[in-house]
Amino acid sequence: MSSSPNPSTRTMLRHSLLLLFTTAAIAGCGDVITSPDVFPDATAVRTCGPTDGPAVIIQLARDSIQSVGGPRPAINLFLWRGIGDIAGRSFRMEPNSNDGFASQVWLPATPPTIFESLTGTVEIRRVEPDSTIVGFVDVRFTDGTRFARSFSARWQSVRTVCG
Repeated sequence: MSSSPNPSTRTMLRHSLLLLFTTAAIAGCGDVITSPDVFPDATAVRTCGPTDGPAVIIQLARDSIQSVGGPRPAINLFLWRGIGDIAGRSFRMEPNSNDGFASQVWLPATPPTIFESLTGTVEIRRVEPDSTIVGFVDVRFTDGTRFARSFSARWQSVRTVCG
């Protein structure tokens, strides 16, 4: 006698298949990662730019971000402008760019795996009244993978002193 899987078994099967397809997409050179299920959580914080000016880091993380910092698999987008100067702008994510750079980080891992952006852009479509940053990223990393999708990063206030 055959029975159909119960809802929790189907959910586990769906999550397992999603993880399998996600892992394959990340491992394959030249693949485009577009799924909102890959790096689903997003936050943004104030930081300092390379010349101690204001900057913003947008982090798209695989796991839920409860606090700033801490090792986690993530896509990090560094924008060399303050939160008040990014809405409606496009930022080039290339080596030595005056706009910023991106990194794909796989932590914790031994050794840590970090891929920098080769080419790409981050478009900031708008900054909401609560400072949530809404945009689109399309970046190719040094391992050959490409990450392209919309994001909505909630603002986390942290005290930052530059200079």
